[in-house]
Amino acid sequence: MKRGRNSTPFAISLMAVAWIAGNEAVAQERASVADGDWESPSTWTDGIVPTATNSTSVLVKHTVTLSAGSEVSIDNLVVAGGRLVVAAGATLRIVDGESTDIGFADGGTLDVWGTVIGEDGITFKGMSAVKPASHKGRPNVTSE
Repeated sequence: MKRGRNSTPFAISLMAVAWIAGNEAVAQERASVADGDWESPSTWTDGIVPTATNSTSVLVKHTVTLSAGSEVSIDNLVVAGGRLVVAAGATLRIVDGESTDIGFADGGTLDVWGTVIGEDGITFKGMSAVKPASHKGRPNVTSE
């Protein structure tokens, strides 16, 4: 009687490699490549819209708008030379993560007409107070 080889260890190893490779491809840095709506794939590298679960960091280098009805949760967001607009009726939720949760560099700006929610423990970098006369929008910023 000829013995067959057990292919179970090979199949398990192959599945583990595929799972690890798949997770590495999903969770990575996303950056804007053009002005546009946050939820439009054409706004982002590789056409992947960033979320808190598929991105290790998000870099906004263009004018990116969260449109009315949008609800975005994100961590490690940097507005670097770009402009992030939270339109009336839109919600941006900054989640608490391992690093700086929201930062600004190179003159990046945040225009809030909708709602920005900061989860308990979030950290900010590169921010300063804005004179009320020069502030754009009617901010509704809360902390949970």
